[in-house]
Amino acid sequence: MSSPDPYSQRLAVVGMKNAVVSRQAKFGCGVTQGDEVRAVGKKEDSVLVAASRPIDSVSATPSVEPEALWHEGAVRNCLLITQRFPYPPDRGDRIRSYQMLRFLSRRSRVWLACTADEEPTADQVDHVRELCGGEVSIHPIGRRERLIGAASQMALRRSATQGAFYSRSMYRTLARWSQSHKMDAVLTYCSSMGPYLQALHHRPPKVVLDLVDLDSQKWRDYANASGGLKRWLYLLEARRVHQLEQRLAGASDHVVLVSQQEAELFQHHHNGHSADALCNGVDTEYFAPEAIAPDHVAAHRRGQPQFVFVGVLNYQPNASGIIWFCRTIWPAIRHLWPAAQLDIVGRSPTTDVLALGMIPGVHVVGSVEDVRPYLLAADVAVAPLRIARGVQNKVLEALASGLPVIATPQAATGVAPSPGLVTATTPEQWLEAIRSLTATADHHHRIGQAARHHVQQHYSWEAKLQPLAKYLGLGRT
Repeated sequence: MSSPDPYSQRLAVVGMKNAVVSRQAKFGCGVTQGDEVRAVGKKEDSVLVAASRPIDSVSATPSVEPEALWHEGAVRNCLLITQRFPYPPDRGDRIRSYQMLRFLSRRSRVWLACTADEEPTADQVDHVRELCGGEVSIHPIGRRERLIGAASQMALRRSATQGAFYSRSMYRTLARWSQSHKMDAVLTYCSSMGPYLQALHHRPPKVVLDLVDLDSQKWRDYANASGGLKRWLYLLEARRVHQLEQRLAGASDHVVLVSQQEAELFQHHHNGHSADALCNGVDTEYFAPEAIAPDHVAAHRRGQPQFVFVGVLNYQPNASGIIWFCRTIWPAIRHLWPAAQLDIVGRSPTTDVLALGMIPGVHVVGSVEDVRPYLLAADVAVAPLRIARGVQNKVLEALASGLPVIATPQAATGVAPSPGLVTATTPEQWLEAIRSLTATADHHHRIGQAARHHVQQHYSWEAKLQPLAKYLGLGRT
């Protein structure tokens, strides 16, 4: 198995440093007097995280008044708290949070507060500010601050996840907003953002927590795939994130997750708390195939299929999945189709992923501005994840492009059975799936059209997010 994603690697480093940090925590690494805020829920639900040193923020004041979009009874001020700046929508969490922002902006004035691990451009900020109508406040957290925050929380017997996404300046911004404006509803994105609810001086009438995936189970999955100290650290984080999820659920009116399976898993692990599925959609207009690329047809007619994998390549499930595929499945594919090609497309490839480029037929493309040409040039998209939670956007986007997908059962979980979506585990199953999907050019094209039609009918973002309007008390448009 490949090395974990950067955050899980940092968690292992944090564990090594915990003895030093424990001593530091006794001398002022906790919450200072100036950072005191009111809790949203009951006192026993308090999830306040330790303060880190102040971090500069970018605050954009509103340039648009979406009065024309408000209807009688609609929420006037909706607070959205996200772990990353939601634009551009080029990775899973940004795709979902950006579509939520668009949905909310058609129904209310949105106030966006977020942490960030990379600086957005001025044009990106302007685009989001025009959508919001309310203020936009961005709070970068560097690698050093994340390590300090994570270590501090581990020393205080809280989850490293809380500390890694903590910004004192963001707490202050949220406290200031809640004092100067009446927030009618708040949507927090991911468990890491839940503790920021305590910055609010007044509890909004509607509080919705979007856990997306069950993070505590994700850490259990990491532990099951690891050994030694890493296994112990991942299990520790799983327990502490579970406790955080429990407290946040008690402070929220509604808890939502990305699929029915995740919602049921949450209820299984958190007795007494209910949760609803708020499934992902896909932008079918953006991923509409204008035409099949000529090179694609030529490659298919020669009987040498073209494959593509799309994903953030320093994210552990993606990296470990494509490494497993290239080492276990790809040799069998090349044996039957000697000229078969695989494009690995995505940002931040790890050293282990880059090394896959040495395998015949494998091309590590890396980061691109637009993944659609690679989807259009392929015969089959692969999703070989062995650790996967929720709904894989990469699967929906490929199907929306008219591209058949072969996925592991884990990667297909959360996506309803669809034409063009085939699951496979063993090399024999992968080979049979490829044969069935690429038997003839006409057959392949019909499957692709059926896949796209299915996604158009069942996965529009507007339809998928409709329950959110009810949970937040939003007016209709």
